[in-house]
Amino acid sequence: MIRSLTLMFLMTPLALHAQRTSPAVSTHILTFAPTGLPETFQTYYRTAGNIELFTASVGTLGPPSPYTGPQDFALYTSKDDAEPATKRKPANPPAATVTLPEKSDLVLIVCNRADDDKVSLVAHDLDSKDLKTGDYRVFNFSKSTISMNMGDQTLSLEPGKDAVVRDSKWHDEILSLPIKMATVTDGKSRSVYSSFREHSPQDRTLMFLFDGNHPSRPITFATFNAEAAAVQPASGKGSSKRRKP
Repeated sequence: MIRSLTLMFLMTPLALHAQRTSPAVSTHILTFAPTGLPETFQTYYRTAGNIELFTASVGTLGPPSPYTGPQDFALYTSKDDAEPATKRKPANPPAATVTLPEKSDLVLIVCNRADDDKVSLVAHDLDSKDLKTGDYRVFNFSKSTISMNMGDQTLSLEPGKDAVVRDSKWHDEILSLPIKMATVTDGKSRSVYSSFREHSPQDRTLMFLFDGNHPSRPITFATFNAEAAAVQPASGKGSSKRRKP
């Protein structure tokens, strides 16, 4: 079962946030916006004493960002608002928050566009400590049951489910891995994807399935190599420069 936490909408004051302090967590954050973000969307967050620009893209995952801070991850509409409160500068409520899972080495924050100026945030636990090299962990974040063929392996994932997929041949060499996907409704399958993926036996691959944003593409997906997060410290130090969106 995918562990998910959903909270808040952008541009909605969260006064209660200023009244409590959540425990600290240290992790890495991935972001994804299945349908994109509003053109005017620009927010910041605080990690390990630094202020960072929050970014999320449609169709691709950015590099993992180290995060050390409160479990209640908060976005602010300006860098000044993201600065810690002082006696001369009272705390301003964040624009949006989401509670991150505890003791996870990797978290995916999905930004779902609600209205022109609003975005809802959902945090998914991507704990990958037990995933071996050459393996895949597939997460179905869509609203459809999805049947998949990955080489000789087959699986069916209901919405909100995830599964580890492995094959002894995937641990030995680079190969072209055929992948097919189909949505399943009332026992009927509809093919939505068929292609090849270059498979590396050194990768621990996370695959995320989302609802598409066009009838011709009902399912979209993104992949991430968990090794990329494993080699980076989750301290956030030396990362004070603004990232380009």
